[in-house]
Amino acid sequence: SDILCYIRLSLLIEKNSRAPVPIASLTKLLTAAVGLSRYPLDPRVTVNPAALVESPDAGFLRSGDRFTLAELLRLMLVESSNNAAYAVAELESPGQFIDLMNETVRGWGLTATTFFNPSGLDPQILNAEINQSSATDLLRLAVYLLREQPEVWQLSRQFSQPVYTADGQFHHEIKPTNQLLVSSAWSSQIVGGKTGQTDR
Repeated sequence: SDILCYIRLSLLIEKNSRAPVPIASLTKLLTAAVGLSRYPLDPRVTVNPAALVESPDAGFLRSGDRFTLAELLRLMLVESSNNAAYAVAELESPGQFIDLMNETVRGWGLTATTFFNPSGLDPQILNAEINQSSATDLLRLAVYLLREQPEVWQLSRQFSQPVYTADGQFHHEIKPTNQLLVSSAWSSQIVGGKTGQTDR
C-alpha cells in the first residue's frame, strides 16, 4: 500500500532503534491484536473485580458491567483504559493471555519485545520486569496490523461516539488520549494510533 511504501522510503537515519525500552500503553496494541485473533467483536464480556486493577481508571468500569468486546477494545485503545485491557485478558485463563501475547510476537520475529501484563502499567515492585519493545519492533507491529488486523487501527480512531453497555445503556462519553483525534485539521486523516506514557 502507499502507507507501507512511505514507511520504507522515509527511513533515512536511525539510532538505538533495536534497543528494548519500556513501552507503557503501546502494549494495548498487542492486547487488542490477540483479542481480535481469538474472538469476534460482538460477544458480551462481564467486567470482573479482578480486572479493576486501577481506580479511578480512564474507562470508568465497574464490577458487573457488560460490554461487547468491540467496546472494550475501543475503551482500551482510545481512552487507554487499563481495566478494559485486563477485562479483555480475562477472556483466557490467568496468565494464558500473557503467554499468547509473547507467543504472538515471537511468531512475528519481534525479538526485542516481551510482555508481563496486558495494559503496560509499571509494576508496583521496584526492579520488577516490565513490558518492553524497540522502535524497530513497534514499526513492524504497526505494519503487521495495517496488513492483517486493520480493525485495531479502525477502533483506535473511533472516539466521538458515547460508550454503551452491551444492553444499550449509556455508560460515559469517551475522552481520547490522542489529541490528533480531536484536531479538526487531523482527525479525518488519522489511520489509527496509540499513546503511552508512564513514570518509567
